Amino acid sequence: MKKTKTNKSVATLQRIPRLEALDSRIALSATTWETEPNDRESSATAFVVPEDGQVTLMGDSTSDKDKDFFVFQAPQGGGTVQIQVNSSNGNSPQLTLENRTTSVEVFETEPNDNINGGTVVLDAGTQYFIRLRSKNDHSAQYQVQIVFEDANSTGNNSGNTGGNSGSNGSNTGGSGNAADMVDEAEPNGDKSQANAIDLGLDGTIQLRGTSDSSDDRDYFRFTAASSGTLQAEVQTTNGNFAALEVENTQSVNILETEPNDGVNSASGTVVAGQTYFVRLRSPNGSAAGYIANLSLNATNNGGGTNTGGNNNGGSTGGNAPTGTIAESESNDSKSSADAFAVNHANAARLTGTVADRNDEDFFRFTATESGRIRIAVSSPSGNLAKLEVEDQLGNNILETEPNDGVNADSGMVQAGVTYFVRLRTPNDSAAEYAVDVAFQELGDSNDDGVFNT
Repeated sequence: MKKTKTNKSVATLQRIPRLEALDSRIALSATTWETEPNDRESSATAFVVPEDGQVTLMGDSTSDKDKDFFVFQAPQGGGTVQIQVNSSNGNSPQLTLENRTTSVEVFETEPNDNINGGTVVLDAGTQYFIRLRSKNDHSAQYQVQIVFEDANSTGNNSGNTGGNSGSNGSNTGGSGNAADMVDEAEPNGDKSQANAIDLGLDGTIQLRGTSDSSDDRDYFRFTAASSGTLQAEVQTTNGNFAALEVENTQSVNILETEPNDGVNSASGTVVAGQTYFVRLRSPNGSAAGYIANLSLNATNNGGGTNTGGNNNGGSTGGNAPTGTIAESESNDSKSSADAFAVNHANAARLTGTVADRNDEDFFRFTATESGRIRIAVSSPSGNLAKLEVEDQLGNNILETEPNDGVNADSGMVQAGVTYFVRLRTPNDSAAEYAVDVAFQELGDSNDDGVFNT
C-alpha cells in the first residue's frame, strides 16, 4: 500500500494518564533502548507510556541502511502525540510515524531542513510504528522525547518547551482548565459569516472543523476582552495541517502559521475591545481536519521584569524582553523572529551575526504606542549588516544602506501593529552586529527618545 506523507509541526508537550499496555515485549520504563534486531516492523521494540505520559527512546542508527523500529498503542480515547528528536553526536536521524492498521505514514521529520519534531492526532486504540534512520552514511545517536496527550487533557499546561526559558512559559494550555470546544457552523466562508466565539479574560478555546480544500475558508471571530498575547496552535485530525491566520478589522495580519514550512503555532498581540477574525483553510487541494487551540494571555501591567530571555516566534506583547536581545537560532524567518519590546521608557539593543548571504536574522516587536522608531547599526567586526524594518503587510518602514555609508534611519510606527526587523550581510562575509533601537513619542519636540550613537 502506498504510504501518505503529511506536513510537520512543533508544539507544546503535554501529559496524560497511563495508557493500556501492549500485549507483548512491554518495556515499563520511562526510557526505552532499542533492542537489536529491530530493523523490521515484525521485530520492533515495543514500549508503553508511564503514568506521567512521557517516554524517551534511545539508540543508534549506524547509517542510512540501518532502520530502528519501535511500536506503541494509542490511548483508547484517542489524543495526540508530541515527538522531538535529539542527537548526542549532532546527527539527527529521520523519524517517521506509521499507522500499523492502514500502513499510512502520518508524520515524518526532515532533519536536512532542521525539522526534528512535531505533533499529530492519533486514532483511538490503534498501534503505530516509529522508524528512525540516519540521514547519511554516519552514525545517528538519538534520544527521542515522546509525550502523549489524551483527548480529555487539552487544558493541562506542561510549561515551556520552546525558546523562552524564563517564567513566561509557552502556556498553550491556558490557565490549566479544559478549553471550550467550538465546532464550525456552515456557512462560515467569509468574514460576514464568521462563527462568533468568546475567549474571555485570559481564556482558552478550541476550534474544530474541516477545510475541504484551499478554496474552503472557515472563519471565526472574537472581541478581545483584554490586551495581551494571543497564542494559536493547530493540530490535525487527518494528517493534513490547516493554515491559520488572525487579522483585525483593518485586515492587518496579527499572526499566522505556515504548515508547508512545518510551522503550526504562532502568537501575536491583541488589543482590548478590538474584533479579530480567525481563518483556517487547507494548504492544498486535500481536506484538512483541524483542532485549533487559542489562548489569550493578558498583558501584565504590574511593571515586572521578564528575565526569561528570547521567545522565538512568540510573544510580542507586554511580556517581550527589553534591553539587550541576543539572536537565538533559528531566527531566519518572520515566523521564528526573536521578540523584543521598545517604547518611550525602554530602548533595546539587538546583537548577533549573519554568517553569509544565505543567512537572515529576524526580530519582531509590537508598537504599544504610535511614534517614531530610530535605529543605528554598528559592528564589532567592521562589516556592517544591512537592516530593514517592515510592517505585517510587508510595507517598508525604514532601511539602511551600508554600501552607501548609511547605517542609521528612522520611521513611523503605529500602536498595535507588529513590525519585523531583518538583518543580512551586504557581501559574502559574516557581519556581526549591534543594533540600537529607540522610540520617540509623537509630540516629543525635544527629541528625548533619541539615543547617542
